[in-house]
Amino acid sequence: MKKLLIVLLSLGLVLAFSMTASALDVKFGGQYYLVGVYRANWDAAKEDDAVSRAAFDTRTRVQTGFKSAEGLDFTTRYDALEKQWGQTNWKGGYSDESLSRPMPPAAKAPRHTQENFEFERAYVTFKTAIGGFQIGYMQADVWGTAFSNSETTRPRIYYRLPLGPVDLNFVYEKFYESDTAIAYGATNRHADSDYDTYAFA
Repeated sequence: MKKLLIVLLSLGLVLAFSMTASALDVKFGGQYYLVGVYRANWDAAKEDDAVSRAAFDTRTRVQTGFKSAEGLDFTTRYDALEKQWGQTNWKGGYSDESLSRPMPPAAKAPRHTQENFEFERAYVTFKTAIGGFQIGYMQADVWGTAFSNSETTRPRIYYRLPLGPVDLNFVYEKFYESDTAIAYGATNRHADSDYDTYAFA
């Protein structure tokens, strides 16, 4: 009987250590917006036949948070139908400046708007005895005030260590990997010709 209990206990431990983490708590959030714009005589021209434009822009955003354990979270976000109503420029043509991540001017690939889903963010958040970490594709270029913010998504490693009334922050970001990037062009100003940034606050 003792051997049987040892075998069962061993099998239980093997299963416990080999199973994938499951979410204990799942939270959904997001937004939907529709914006109508009409502009006439944008350059304040004297002529009555100055160009006027009218259009609708829309976006559906869904953000999901998965809590696997205390201090361990996984967050994803995607945008759907982020485009102008009636926009058919997937073969190139009109500007895509209204997109959350427009293609850079130096890119040789054709410009296009998304016709379906664009996964914007996916990152893990975990707390340790030496501070908190966030790793993955997450919000960037935002420092707490609306002034001079230009929110975007970028792959990064973010470390935060609370020290009483002061927080110590370190950020490593990958703008592009020169081994595979076709945009911006590789330069020799950065190590390994990559474009990496570092911030300490």
